[in-house]
Amino acid sequence: MVDDNQKPKNGDKSKDSKSDDERERFIFTLAIILIGGFLFFYGIALFDAPKNATTGATDYSGLDKVAASLGGIVAAVVGYYFGQRPVSALAKQASDAKEETKSVKKKAAETLGESDAAKEKVNQMSEELDNIKKLLGE
Repeated sequence: MVDDNQKPKNGDKSKDSKSDDERERFIFTLAIILIGGFLFFYGIALFDAPKNATTGATDYSGLDKVAASLGGIVAAVVGYYFGQRPVSALAKQASDAKEETKSVKKKAAETLGESDAAKEKVNQMSEELDNIKKLLGE
C-alpha cells in the first residue's frame, strides 16, 4: 500500500513529464544537428578532396582533420544520448523494486503480527483446556 505522501500529485506528474519531454526533444535535436553537421563536413572533405596533379590520386588529409576535430564531440553526444536511456530505465526499475520491497516488508510485519496474535490465542485456549481437564478430573 502506498501512503498519500508517497503518491505523486497529478499536477506535479504532468509538469515533470512535460519538462522531461521537452528536455528529451532538445537533446534529440541537438544530437541530430551535431551528427548532421559532422556528416556534412565529412562529406565535403570526402567528395571535394583535391587531386594530386602529378599522381592523380585524391588527397584525403582534410578528412583526417574533420574526423579528428569533430569526431570526439559527435561520439560524446551519441554516447550521452543513447547511454542515458538504459540508465534511466534501470534507475526506474531500482526505484520500483525499492517500493515493492517496502510493501513486502510491511505485509510481512503485518503477517508476523497476526501469527503472533494467533499463537497467543492458541496458548490461551490450551490453558483453558488444561483448566477444564483439571476441573473434570482427568
